[in-house]
Amino acid sequence: MTALPLPNSDKINNLEELYPHLPLSFDKIDTSFPIPNSETDGYSPIFRNSYLQNHDELVGYLHPKYKTFYHLFQENLKIHGDNNALGIRQKNSNGDLDNFFTFETYKELGIKRDYAGSAFLHLVEKYAPEADLNNFILTLFSSNKPEWIVSDLGSHAYSIPNTPLYDTLGSSAIKYILNLTESPIIVLSKNKVSKILEVNESKLLKILITIEDLSPDDQELISKAESQGYKIFDFQTILKIGQENLKPHRIPTPDTLYTISFTSGTTGIPKGVELKHSHVIASGSFLFIHVTFPRNPVSLVILPLAHVYERSKIIYELGKGAAIAFPSNPENPKTFLDDIKVLKPTHISAVPRLYNRIESGVKDKIQNTPGLKGWILRFAVNYKLNHQDDEFLVKLLNSLIINKIKQQIGFENLDFLISGGSPLSGESIFYLRKILNSGFYQGYGSSETLGGLAITTKFNKDTSRCGSIGVTSEFKLRDLPEMNYTFNENRSGELIVRGTQVFNTYFKNEEATKSSVDPDGWFSTGDIAQVDEFGSLAIIDRVKNFFKLSQGEYIASEKIENFYSGNNSFINQIFVYGDSYQNYLVGIIGIDENILLKILRSSSLKTKYGTLEQILTNLNDLELRKFILLELNKNIKHTGLYSFEQLKNIHLAIEPFTTEDDTITPTLKLKRPNCKKKFLNEINQLYNEGMI
Repeated sequence: MTALPLPNSDKINNLEELYPHLPLSFDKIDTSFPIPNSETDGYSPIFRNSYLQNHDELVGYLHPKYKTFYHLFQENLKIHGDNNALGIRQKNSNGDLDNFFTFETYKELGIKRDYAGSAFLHLVEKYAPEADLNNFILTLFSSNKPEWIVSDLGSHAYSIPNTPLYDTLGSSAIKYILNLTESPIIVLSKNKVSKILEVNESKLLKILITIEDLSPDDQELISKAESQGYKIFDFQTILKIGQENLKPHRIPTPDTLYTISFTSGTTGIPKGVELKHSHVIASGSFLFIHVTFPRNPVSLVILPLAHVYERSKIIYELGKGAAIAFPSNPENPKTFLDDIKVLKPTHISAVPRLYNRIESGVKDKIQNTPGLKGWILRFAVNYKLNHQDDEFLVKLLNSLIINKIKQQIGFENLDFLISGGSPLSGESIFYLRKILNSGFYQGYGSSETLGGLAITTKFNKDTSRCGSIGVTSEFKLRDLPEMNYTFNENRSGELIVRGTQVFNTYFKNEEATKSSVDPDGWFSTGDIAQVDEFGSLAIIDRVKNFFKLSQGEYIASEKIENFYSGNNSFINQIFVYGDSYQNYLVGIIGIDENILLKILRSSSLKTKYGTLEQILTNLNDLELRKFILLELNKNIKHTGLYSFEQLKNIHLAIEPFTTEDDTITPTLKLKRPNCKKKFLNEINQLYNEGMI
């Protein structure tokens, strides 16, 4: 691991002298190269970013002075101390939200950080004596709030590892994590307290800190917590405690554990990715090196801070003195667009679902604008979509018409968008770039890499790609001949990565570590990638049977199939499918027609579907499919599946999968690629039809 190699780097002494060199020129970093003679049996050559063609080591940090994010942030406090840091929309005297954001400065943020970190140490020492004061874990369980960042920075400055929880983990997973980490202290939203009181079985958790103020109206909640042996404080109180018990920083080293990021898996038992301070600074360095930083940067925290995608973006922003605003209602995404109109951000990172919402909103407005104004608007948009940006008329239309679209949705200051978590269609990227006059980055990463480690350039023309590997990592492809993915045949295979961002260990899970990371540090991602002649990656499939939907949610299809088949006697086969460009699931259902007949004869559909012949003849009538889908979802309601895990459209068949057509094994396990191939037309029809 080494510093970013720059011309005359020995003459760069601090961040202010380093900033003008970043990001690197796109023409130097937008391709990857295969290392000569690195190809081995069953694997492609090893690819690295072309910027490192004459360098032996991967980049781990920007400058030898800043080998952890703590050191970089300390320097940033000196440079940008008076900049806006964290902001919210406050309520005025009428109880309405302000039409502006109120920010605290970086100096104020630095002070709060010190108070919070000092309070964590003091409270654990006083109220959780069983905990190791030099080796305890802070838990975070909250929607996006400024206090989340303050707590995280307090962890940085006092070498306290933290682990975030999030609702979609589910109660059993939260219980498992609290027991595994033996965390004595948790910072959480007030509305999460009851859930923790219900699910926690760890005897070491002693201290609850609510982000929102505790008031006399909360006395019942306070009493309940105290009766179960907890000490409960609000965040304002612990800041005062920290001020009164201020402690010197416990300065981290690159090897200090920073966070344990738990990922949801197929088994329901989450795996905790151990990420060190070396991974944090490498992740931040990747973004500094590859992403343009706008002037007077302002962003809205849209994605959950519990996920590494947003955490890596925050590291990038805090390292450069950006203004970071928080949604007025972080638990209701429908309010985000109103916050954007007020904030007027310079950049946004989000998942495809939000960008699809923005795109559809813009298109609806353009399509439904009446009269001559609507005709002119549609002409301007269509002309721009079909012509180069440097044409005179396009520039004129931008200034007269297109830029007004941006202003109406709060994007007049927009410099770029970043998409990750799952693929966004190339058509959407092209449309948003054109209509918003914006750069658009698309990246690839995971919890195990602390965010993105590959990214496109700002105006990348091939919108099907997620870019070249960054300067912090390297990759190779593992041949999967059984799935027809090999490097020599089609330049594809399972993506295997290694580098300064890539984790080494799953927390207290040696078996999972050994199955994912080999002795040389190569991490098997489970994603199938294809690399073009320029070394740019596209993610095209998954090795295992879980995947992401467009909003970034992981789907464990086998788990969902087991719930449906175990609770619906009238189905005997099921294949759950999710397109990563869509935000919902569809299914191919094999029915037991005799059991279904009994159910239908007791329903309002008995006249139309009262015989086997009627059922088989009209099996995929919309009316019948709606009835069956309603039954399917009613019968799995008790399982706790989230809405995004439930089927929204189905195709019905009699014994759709057989050993003869190679869609199931002799032990009746689905061969998913073959199932998808057999029913691809039906799957496409289901998505074209939409949710029913």
